Amino acid sequence: MTTLLTGATGFVGQWIARTLAPEPGELRVLARRTSDLSALKGLPVEVVEGDLLDVRSLQRALQGVQRMYHAAGWISFKRRDEERVRAVNYAGTANLWEAALAAGVERVVVTASIFALGHAEDPQRPATEGQEFYGHDLLDIAYLRAKVDAEQATVAALARGLPLIRLYPGLCLGPGDTTRSSSAAIDAWLHGRLPAVVSGGGICLMDVRDAARAHVAAMERGVPGQRYLATGHNVTLAQLFGRLEALTGRRAPPLRVPASLAVPLADVAERLNVLKVFDRAQARLMARYWWYDCRRAEEELGVRFRPLDETLQDTVRWLRDGASGP
Repeated sequence: MTTLLTGATGFVGQWIARTLAPEPGELRVLARRTSDLSALKGLPVEVVEGDLLDVRSLQRALQGVQRMYHAAGWISFKRRDEERVRAVNYAGTANLWEAALAAGVERVVVTASIFALGHAEDPQRPATEGQEFYGHDLLDIAYLRAKVDAEQATVAALARGLPLIRLYPGLCLGPGDTTRSSSAAIDAWLHGRLPAVVSGGGICLMDVRDAARAHVAAMERGVPGQRYLATGHNVTLAQLFGRLEALTGRRAPPLRVPASLAVPLADVAERLNVLKVFDRAQARLMARYWWYDCRRAEEELGVRFRPLDETLQDTVRWLRDGASGP
């Protein structure tokens, strides 16, 4: 059985590849010509050159494929990146679904985005898989809009018969985040570049290795058409850095910025080109509660989450030791 994985050079994707590679069968990965393949070194994978925006390359990559994981994407909240963000996350996903339908792929797991579900209306009631999108006032953020539209493309592909299973991981931490896609704030704090955090919001955190296992569990036990939230631990930013302080002895960011002041301060930071991990879009997102209920994934897929402190220790250790490998 041949399995195709997109996004294998990314943070989550490399751990999916590591989780799948020792298993019987053939793992094929889609990679652009310019991709850094060092994260896949030593893994028994077949690398096929291609791009989500090149339909013919997708058709070639999908020849003989029975199963597929779609973990590719591109994260940026910078205005200059808006066109590429939409192209990769929305147009690329739509292209892939068209090619997968034509190829007759038998089973697909997609790394879906919590941004496509929206945030919790009430922090006392974390969002569930049945929630209608909540967060319409954030749709002017290009990355969020692209993820919402990609979700609609997925729903359309489901209606046309593509056996898609949607898995929504939380913000992933752990070793191997070479681009700092998830650990930028922690890295900035470790290097003394994060004096403050936003108060009044929350995030869901999980270990990237648990996210990889959750993808495999979704492939093996998930129901096509179903959504599965595998988002891990719900914490506020203050709680996150409080845990990091207790684990490392390094002082947490001393300042707490009220949500009402976060956006104006982010505007100033952008104009002065300081605090690069803190821009207007992220300030708006940080003020919301991205908290979810994972019981369906735990009960139906057998997903498990290791203690958050273990993940934070491994994240800090990797960042401090030079971040040279997984």
